[in-house]
Amino acid sequence: MNNSQKQLLDLVKLAIHPEIEIPESLKVDTIDWKEVLEEARKQSLMGVAFVGFKIWSALDYVKKSGATIDKRLLTQWAGTCEKIREDNLLLNKRTAQVCKNFAKEGFRTSVMKGQGNALLYGENLSLMRSPGDIDVWVEGGFEKVYGYVQKVAPTDVVNEKEIQFNVFSDTSVEIHYRPFIIKQPFKNRILQTFLESKAEACYNNHVKLKAKDGNDEDIWVDAVITTIPFNLVQQMAHIKLHLFTGGIGLRQVMDYYYQLVHVESSLLSQEKKEIVEVVKSLGLERLAKALMWILVEYFQLPKACLLWEPCEEDGEYLLDKFLRTGSFEQGDKSKDRKIQRETFSSFYNIQKQNLKLLRFDRWDWFWGSLWRIYHFAWRKARGFRH
Repeated sequence: MNNSQKQLLDLVKLAIHPEIEIPESLKVDTIDWKEVLEEARKQSLMGVAFVGFKIWSALDYVKKSGATIDKRLLTQWAGTCEKIREDNLLLNKRTAQVCKNFAKEGFRTSVMKGQGNALLYGENLSLMRSPGDIDVWVEGGFEKVYGYVQKVAPTDVVNEKEIQFNVFSDTSVEIHYRPFIIKQPFKNRILQTFLESKAEACYNNHVKLKAKDGNDEDIWVDAVITTIPFNLVQQMAHIKLHLFTGGIGLRQVMDYYYQLVHVESSLLSQEKKEIVEVVKSLGLERLAKALMWILVEYFQLPKACLLWEPCEEDGEYLLDKFLRTGSFEQGDKSKDRKIQRETFSSFYNIQKQNLKLLRFDRWDWFWGSLWRIYHFAWRKARGFRH
């Protein structure tokens, strides 16, 4: 871990815990802010880091030290954060619209990750979480959901769990006819059983999201989002998937932090036990323990919120991987994007990558290969693109 990466992590910690003493890495007269911001960009944490920066810059120690940041760089950073804020308000509005439109057609929905995660960040940080697309779990199964999408916004971009839904020019929407999958058949059956057991709660978990109306006035819009028990399993599986195939960054780690922060106030002991058992049966326990170490060590997660015992060795390995690759491999200079788009080369690169991650799944190289071959054939037979 270099200085800029440590300083980014400490800015994030300040944003989460403004009451703590200034971290040692930030007790310096000169900080290479350009490098810190590059790390924040790689990790999709520009907004959260800016909140931490504002707390840091207001401290008496910093004022007395004379530490500064280039004004042009600060202006650009502030502008980026304003864009993040505006994007979140827009996505909140679009999220509500998607839920409302599907409800009108008789579909029950629940929005996964994204704006549901942001809601847990609290008032000061929720609009500073870097947003992505809208992932909506829609009840009904593939044929019914696909049929509706084809009537509204025809597409051939379909994979084993989701369908691209091109209804907005300013927002990407992905419709999940399955909330998630694991490529090992027996474990996938366990996952599907668990997720379906949480479906009723997810389809009825109504919340209010902050948005803007046509006059640029603040409004609160209705949406439906997945629940914390669902998220703790689904997002752990999601982290594992992107660790093995597409890169994972600290934004997703921070999302999981806020899921765990709400465990004590929202989950019964039996629900915690169920989650721990399911994660173990899915082969995700070692990954969970590594993640806990990162969250305790660098995000200051209270130990009362832990569901797994932290593992330092695996945690250090995982953090190094996160810092090197960034969110969706934005920081991995070794990746040739042209090669990644080519089917065989992509398959080969994923296999080579997975063999380096055997500590977290000894058999992904085998089951993942079979799954990718099967679904490649399935997509080709149906005329779908991925």
